[in-house]
Amino acid sequence: MAMNFRDMEYALEAARYLSFSKAAAVCGVSQPTLSTQIKKIEAELGTQIFVRTSRGISLSAFGDVFVRKANLILELREDLRRDAFEHGDLESGQLRLGGIMTVAPYLFP
Repeated sequence: MAMNFRDMEYALEAARYLSFSKAAAVCGVSQPTLSTQIKKIEAELGTQIFVRTSRGISLSAFGDVFVRKANLILELREDLRRDAFEHGDLESGQLRLGGIMTVAPYLFP
């Protein structure tokens, strides 16, 4: 299975709150679901994002890298969505018209 944007968002919320249960509440999923998805990412990457202890979680050394790059990926996703919206809008963009000099002054003003 491949990592997806939603899984990245789960991991970023867990990193923000340093709590799987708080992150799960914010994401609207159960804590076991969020934890399972984060473990799936870690298995795919072959390293831990979070250090789990009986007192809670903290970011691993790789976790800092993951958070920075996942944030960048999700920002780029939003930029891409914005660009797609702008290009899909028929009322914006560039329109080029051409005409011969004898007719253009009468048709294009």
